[in-house]
Amino acid sequence: MTVMTEGRRYASENGPYGLAVSLKGHDKGNIYVIMGYNENRVCVADGRHSCIDAPKWKNKKHIQRLEGLSDNLKRLIAGAEHDSDLVYILRCYRKESGV
Repeated sequence: MTVMTEGRRYASENGPYGLAVSLKGHDKGNIYVIMGYNENRVCVADGRHSCIDAPKWKNKKHIQRLEGLSDNLKRLIAGAEHDSDLVYILRCYRKESGV
């Protein structure tokens, strides 16, 4: 199922895709869960300031996808359905990576 939001689409049925860090803007350095994307922008959420129901759109040039995630994190990301899941995922990532 594809959902339209302000003319931008993202796949809601496929769920989260991975993690990314913001490289530009007032949120520089923040880590987000990638919720979806289109040609130019990426839909991200962190469960606190930008939630699943109202994700933040970032220019693809302004974020960097985080690679090398553990199998545990990948499983948690695939099963994320609530804002509390996103908060837990980001907490686990910080603990695993020492950030």
